[in-house]
Amino acid sequence: MKRFFVCAAIAAAALCLCACKAIEYGFYQLLDHGPAVDDRVGELIDLTGGDVPAVSGGSYAFLVISDMHFGKTDEERHDQEFLNTLQALKASLSPSPSFCICLGDIADHGKKSELEDYKRVLVEPIEQMLGGKVYSVVGNHDVYLYGWNDFKETIWPHTSFYRFRLGNFSYYFLDAGSASLGTVQFNRLKAAMEADGSPNKIVSLHSPVYGGSDMRGGYYALQEESESTQLFTLFKDNEVRLILAGHVHRPAGTQLTPTMQEYILPTFVGDRQFAIVTVDDTAGTTTPQLFDYP
Repeated sequence: MKRFFVCAAIAAAALCLCACKAIEYGFYQLLDHGPAVDDRVGELIDLTGGDVPAVSGGSYAFLVISDMHFGKTDEERHDQEFLNTLQALKASLSPSPSFCICLGDIADHGKKSELEDYKRVLVEPIEQMLGGKVYSVVGNHDVYLYGWNDFKETIWPHTSFYRFRLGNFSYYFLDAGSASLGTVQFNRLKAAMEADGSPNKIVSLHSPVYGGSDMRGGYYALQEESESTQLFTLFKDNEVRLILAGHVHRPAGTQLTPTMQEYILPTFVGDRQFAIVTVDDTAGTTTPQLFDYP
């Protein structure tokens, strides 16, 4: 009987933590993910004027990949086949992609060796091929086993919360590795977006904000529906045109408003798929397209 009461007390404490701290810490903090999102996120880093893509004309394109899961042992990797496909598309598409966005779950177990494999196998060849940088966000697998410190040390630009301005679009990269933005990041994001004079915005993060009606309240979206609602309102009021997310391991897309779409990528390693987004900087529109590689 005593053991029952001890277990019940532990369970009650865990439920209280979920109920009281879900927005700040996220459900995944219970799974030993190391520092909470509010501890990971610092000031919003603005890369504008530094490492920003060089594009010309009214339209340009960028590559998007998600859920590479380096270190995963139950699926074969076909990274060279992807690079061959990308090389062919670069030669045939107009506009061709000039930089890359990675939506997280780079590592499968949060190990530094997995992050280093990602840099060597994908980041370096992609940057050499496209001529622009790879902009990565942190996923839930990347912070497994207290992997955040290795992620921050290994993966450029060595932060989980940053942005840059490119023409008429501002790009925001958020930390949703714990299925929550947390209070600190949300407040700083809100202040930055409301002060941002760009007429259009693109947001990249690992966990979907909405995810679809079949995912609400579950594993495959931000864990707090109230937080999703706050973000939806913030994005709607501040000209967000495209939300890019991964985590779901299948493609999905939701037209949240007439001018705002959430686009969810499948897995890079399992589904062997990636996206290329074409941006019309003059019209303020974005067009994602999914591609396969053998």
